Amino acid sequence: MLGALLADVSHLALLDLSFNKLTRIEPALGTLVNLEMLRLHTNQLEHIEDLVHLKPLKELKRLTLMSNPLEAKTADYRCLVGNSLPSLKTLDNVRITKSELVLFAAYAESSRGKKAMLLLPRRSRQARPGSASAY
Repeated sequence: MLGALLADVSHLALLDLSFNKLTRIEPALGTLVNLEMLRLHTNQLEHIEDLVHLKPLKELKRLTLMSNPLEAKTADYRCLVGNSLPSLKTLDNVRITKSELVLFAAYAESSRGKKAMLLLPRRSRQARPGSASAY
């Protein structure tokens, strides 16, 4: 039975990759379209632009990215994540409130937010020499 489950992971609803020293969010995660919860906290993720790989996850409701370098070094971290992944209900184990959704929308319309959101997909396509793969 376990072999059958592992042969087809597309049905996964929860994936916990926390505490694994991951350095990138790989595009392969975007193929797990049934994910509802993804735990990536306490890794070595530095590139907020890798969020574009999670955009296909329309069922994703809960995401943890805290305790990664990207959290501290990314201006407007919560707004960027919230706008990039609109299906989220909680981020870093904190519920996204209605007032936050209003803030996210205002950020997306601001010149700063528009610029940041435009840069995300461009940066994710750039190869980073020497960066380790997450898998």
